[in-house]
Amino acid sequence: MKKARLLIAVLVCSVMMLGIGYAWWNDTLTVSGTVETGKFDVNFIRT
Repeated sequence: MKKARLLIAVLVCSVMMLGIGYAWWNDTLTVSGTVETGKFDVNFIRT
């Protein structure tokens, strides 16, 4: 039982460290771009 608790604690700490490392690495990422809208012309034709 003690080994299982220790294993769970180690796994939780490992996942936390992975999250912190990813957040620190991802913090310097800059994304820039341009978004443009187009025209939407609708014509109704009688048939």
